[in-house]
Amino acid sequence: MFNLIKADLYKSFHRAYLYVIIICLAGLAVLVNVIAAQSDCSVEIGLKLILNLLVYPLFLICLFSDMTTAEENKEHSLKNTIAAGISRTKVYFAKQISTLIIGLITGIITIGVYMASDFLLMRSDGSFSQTFSDLMPYLGTAFLCYIAACFLSTALAFIVQKNALFSISYFGILVFPALLFRLLNYANPIFLEFEKLTLFMQTNSIATTAPEQLINIVWVAAIHLVVFCFGGLLIFHRQEIN
Repeated sequence: MFNLIKADLYKSFHRAYLYVIIICLAGLAVLVNVIAAQSDCSVEIGLKLILNLLVYPLFLICLFSDMTTAEENKEHSLKNTIAAGISRTKVYFAKQISTLIIGLITGIITIGVYMASDFLLMRSDGSFSQTFSDLMPYLGTAFLCYIAACFLSTALAFIVQKNALFSISYFGILVFPALLFRLLNYANPIFLEFEKLTLFMQTNSIATTAPEQLINIVWVAAIHLVVFCFGGLLIFHRQEIN
């Protein structure tokens, strides 16, 4: 499995596609701070702005799954890997881990650029350490939600063999249940509780959740992670690879 992961990382980091994504995200991070600096914000307020942006990475995760899995599935090279005698379980988890590593590196670079530009463009009010420590539980919770979304995205990249349908399926499973429960809420208020349990709504609510209540989002994200991971593996084992 290590060789599969190594091959995926080598392939991904030797393509312009990944670097374009990183540069665009880093540029957006700087742009947010440039705009915030016009309002004479402090470094600490700039850091807190991150909380309002936590939901957006959910929509970018499928880019990494496309890089490691969907493209290989589309080009039918995945079939060759399995035909070489490598078990589907190893292939599945190797792709999941590769996608997580690429997403994690991209996230660390983006946050690093955001914080660096925050320091360069704004002044500190002296409470940086406290603000940063307060922010960490929120970032940790968001990263768990991203990992769950990553498992969903990569599982779909295995199951759906057309890139366009793969992306549509990912966005649909991510957002449609929340919209459906929102509509059903008009028929019965109990559906509002189901809406709150969707991964999209859980991630969207991180910024407004009290620190002591973040554990609830952690549990919901963990359940999504397990369901997406092993549900995808079960379907992949039963699927015919073309």
